[in-house]
Amino acid sequence: MIKHPHIRLSSVIMGLSSALDLVSSKLVHHHRQTTCIAGRIADSMGLSDEEKSHLGIAAALHDIGAIALNLEFELFQDGGQLNRHAEIGYLLLKKFPPFSEAARIIRHHHRLWNDGDGAYQEGEPVPLASHILHLADRVAVQIDGNACILSQCHRITEALGDDTGRWFPPKVVDAFREQASREAFWLDAFHADTSQFAIDSPTVPWNVELGLPTLQQLSELFRVIIDFRSPLTASHSRSVASIAEAIAKQVGFSGQSCSLMHIAGNLHDLGKLAIPVSILEKPGPLTNQEIFHIRSHPYLTYRVLNSIGELDEVCSWAALHHEALDGSGYPFRLHDVNIPLGARIVAIADVFAALTEDRSYRKGMNRENVLKIMHSMAKERKLDAFVFDLVVNHFDALNELRAIAANTGNQEFKELRKELSLLSAENIPGEKLAAAPQQQFRQEHFS
Repeated sequence: MIKHPHIRLSSVIMGLSSALDLVSSKLVHHHRQTTCIAGRIADSMGLSDEEKSHLGIAAALHDIGAIALNLEFELFQDGGQLNRHAEIGYLLLKKFPPFSEAARIIRHHHRLWNDGDGAYQEGEPVPLASHILHLADRVAVQIDGNACILSQCHRITEALGDDTGRWFPPKVVDAFREQASREAFWLDAFHADTSQFAIDSPTVPWNVELGLPTLQQLSELFRVIIDFRSPLTASHSRSVASIAEAIAKQVGFSGQSCSLMHIAGNLHDLGKLAIPVSILEKPGPLTNQEIFHIRSHPYLTYRVLNSIGELDEVCSWAALHHEALDGSGYPFRLHDVNIPLGARIVAIADVFAALTEDRSYRKGMNRENVLKIMHSMAKERKLDAFVFDLVVNHFDALNELRAIAANTGNQEFKELRKELSLLSAENIPGEKLAAAPQQQFRQEHFS
């Protein structure tokens, strides 16, 4: 019997933050390092536990807008692109209630101080946490992972310059400089230590315990991040989640286990954040090198989900969906009884969805061809024969679920893309004001 998971929001945030860092080699440890730096500045400024909690969430997820819609990622971007991805992050995160305040922080986290003008944006107060995050982010991008951090601290601190009132509130800079005088601060930042967010209060957002409905809602948010990097995968995880949950019900899984199965379906391709979109969208055969990339994704899914803890079933069901009963699967080459039933269900759902969906290289297949391919895979012990029989018996119902999920997912993708297309310099808050100074800031301080 599956126990009820007791998962703190912070554990999920930091696990998923690590997943964001898979997208680019430029991002390795970036979100965690930014979180560490922001937390230390918050300590010096005496922020309350609740304020610090919201800041930690924002710092851990601050580049989610650039990643979600596969914007060209560059840590040193011009002001327009920076404000654009901040606004997208706000649009995504505000839909999840525990992230609503963090969304506001992210929305303004590239707002320049401009000698006090940056305290407001179009009449609305800008959270102080946004300015803290802005400075922490700009410091974090300067860290060279290949050099001793203590040899870098003077250079990074001096890069802020003397005329910081144009870029950051002086009190935030003062708090940073206080922390920057300590070697321990730099060593913590380099090693991405976020232990200072171990806040005692059980009621602050960082420590909130997630129930299954909230955990599922959070998995829907990350499903969007995983799938929306390419229009060709815009509904895939949604389809897999719906099909896997329906099969789990037929097998006799409990209501709680079916909910966990849906979460596993949403997150089964989490590791694909590390796969270049050019490979995911390639219309022809993959090279050996590209196949190696693809074969790494379930391992990365496992690594991220396993780091969260209390999600053992979701982790194994999601990460083992490319294992095969005959031991020829990947990445762990498991056999038979070592592959849990939940993983076999996700594997079936993944193949079913992949065959019935339109792909870059073909249209979705009809019933006859789908069942022919899946029957062959079950016969060769690539797929579970018992679960496959359920697909045969319920093909039409499962395909209808897949079609509904595809329509919903594709519509969701189009709506978000439409919102993105409307994010011009005319309607991104502070865009005109911030674009040129941000580029100037880069040239003056970080060239």
